[in-house]
Amino acid sequence: MPLGEGYVAEFERLRFQKVARLFLGEADPDSVKGIAIPVERYDFEAAWKDNRFVFSFRDANGRIGTLTLTRPPTIGIFHVDPREQSGGGLGPILYKEWRVSAKASGTGVFTPGLGAGQFLTLILQGRGNACSSAGDFAHWMLVMRGPKAKL
Repeated sequence: MPLGEGYVAEFERLRFQKVARLFLGEADPDSVKGIAIPVERYDFEAAWKDNRFVFSFRDANGRIGTLTLTRPPTIGIFHVDPREQSGGGLGPILYKEWRVSAKASGTGVFTPGLGAGQFLTLILQGRGNACSSAGDFAHWMLVMRGPKAKL
């Protein structure tokens, strides 16, 4: 769908915890491509500024980096009724995802993973009724894809 001003207003309202963790699943930490020196935990800040999300990371040794997601023209929206709970007259409680993707840009420890063909996707995950707002989203992921990095 088009990423209209209503969605942008909700992005502006998002608040993130002060810690981010590198999720590897079953991958080995040595297999990470795109971060100069990957670590499991980062001090973290995120802010919507001038039509872009700026994600700032700092590890325990003071190494820093940013990833920037410029406002894309569209947003992917996914809602599922898991048939687990009632919304109390407001409809079912839905599982929700919002996804926005753009060419990746950044600084610092993320420089090795930047370049042509790199895309950054922010995935917000949450629950609520069919009327979505920033307060519905309690979990998030940043996913980088491309020839230089896959995080």
